[in-house]
Amino acid sequence: MAMIEFKNVEKYYGKFHALKNINLEFEKGEVVVVIGPSGSGKSTMLRTINGLETISGGQLLVNNKNLFDKDVKLTDVRKNIGMVFQHFNLYPN
Repeated sequence: MAMIEFKNVEKYYGKFHALKNINLEFEKGEVVVVIGPSGSGKSTMLRTINGLETISGGQLLVNNKNLFDKDVKLTDVRKNIGMVFQHFNLYPN
């Protein structure tokens, strides 16, 4: 069973098609490297796994749960996912 699974995932920003029919599986303990040119969807893909971006179509499963189902609590999912941002911003006072 895959720990993270993309099934026909699509993501649009307006008319821009950022993720096109993504089908991937990541197993527990697997090391994965995502490379590509600027604007190819790398950051968008990572942000969807963390629930920071919603998807426009398809399914994104984390531990066999559809991340964007109403019953799934993102706070529970995020407890098991780490992400380091290239640039960070603090909220203004």
